[in-house]
Amino acid sequence: MTTSAIYFGGGAAFVRDPDIRELLKAIGLNFMAYMEGPGAAIDWLPEVCKAWMDDHENSAPGLRDIELEEALTTPERKAGFVAYLHWLLLRVPPDNMYDMKIASAAIDRILALLSEATEPT
Repeated sequence: MTTSAIYFGGGAAFVRDPDIRELLKAIGLNFMAYMEGPGAAIDWLPEVCKAWMDDHENSAPGLRDIELEEALTTPERKAGFVAYLHWLLLRVPPDNMYDMKIASAAIDRILALLSEATEPT
């Protein structure tokens, strides 16, 4: 099974391509519920998530990388994204539209990457 990378701050987390798809579903499908509830300032996320989804759909297997630095350009964006990922870990998937176990594993890898990485300059 092919893997792609999620990059941030000079580090990388390698995630199977189908798992990235489940992650993107989790991020995209829960955005409105998050904004209606705890909603940190992540109004920029839908556009970024759409670009990630488009790249995932149009890239060859193994080349479906996500460059988080392109989206997490400020400490506030990074903090908002981290808060959203933590919230997603507690969320039940709407109508079982994605595999929570797979999405959670990918989220855990991203959170580890974000906590270990140096800040972008």
